[in-house]
Amino acid sequence: MTELRPMTLGTIFDRTIKAVFNKDAMKIIGIFSGLIIAGIGGIIGISFWIGPSIWSNFLDGAFAGTILNGIAMIAVAVILGFIVLLIYIVYVLTASDVFSKRFLQQPILLRKTIFSKLRLIPRYLFYLLLISILYGVFFALYFLSIFALSRLAEISPVLSMLGIIGAVVVLGGFMTLLQTFLCPAVPCMVVENHGAWKSIMRSFKLIKPNFFRVLGVSFLFQIILTALMYFVMFLFAIPFSIFMAISASQGAPSDTWLMMMPIMLAAMYIPAIIVHESLSHAFNVVIFYNQKIKTEGYGAEQLAESFISSIPHEGEPPVS
Repeated sequence: MTELRPMTLGTIFDRTIKAVFNKDAMKIIGIFSGLIIAGIGGIIGISFWIGPSIWSNFLDGAFAGTILNGIAMIAVAVILGFIVLLIYIVYVLTASDVFSKRFLQQPILLRKTIFSKLRLIPRYLFYLLLISILYGVFFALYFLSIFALSRLAEISPVLSMLGIIGAVVVLGGFMTLLQTFLCPAVPCMVVENHGAWKSIMRSFKLIKPNFFRVLGVSFLFQIILTALMYFVMFLFAIPFSIFMAISASQGAPSDTWLMMMPIMLAAMYIPAIIVHESLSHAFNVVIFYNQKIKTEGYGAEQLAESFISSIPHEGEPPVS
């Protein structure tokens, strides 16, 4: 088991990177990335398979066929989308557990870890529902305030503009506040086996004593992560850009461009999102343990045992 002490900024980043870039974590990321890519590829494939017939029926005036094909395409896309969502949820839960065990230097049994997290799917779906409600209520209030302030422009354009700017700042502050407080919510669910609402409350309790420090560390981490994400997108865009340039020089038909565009966008965004999500969840696990160590003395017993064992007994030479 690793030595548990409060971590510096450099140690937090170091532990985050080590949690992701190791054999077990990369296996999990690879397995679920492949499944998610296959699901998204299926959605794109369905669009190309049924989409042309919808457009053809529409041009021919066959509106019944257009509607039926459209409903079929939407239904299949929704089913595949839900399957992709379930795969993503299992990935989040499994990855959080793997990152946790990696942090504590505990043995990892991948198959057992994956199947043990299936029971947490309803809990995580309820967690997503609660978070969606929180964001939904605030966004509804935000748009209502924007509407009211826009009406104020008839009386005073300056006051209206200042009010809108203020509303945008409040929205950004709320989102930053919520994201910071919810940083260790999923680890609370996975590691401590709490329900959705209790995980949220537990997350608030852990972050509250060191909110501004966690906010600063998270903000810096997100800047670095966003830069890395765009760099990965740039790397994966290069081969497709070369292909498109060659196709254009050879007079490729416009249909080729239309078919390749979704594939190109998927090839750019999916690897970048995978990198972003993996490092984000690893970071959340590290913050979770760091807050437990700092606010609750997690690991203090282990440190005490380590200290006591280092004290030489009578007649024994000192431990160097």
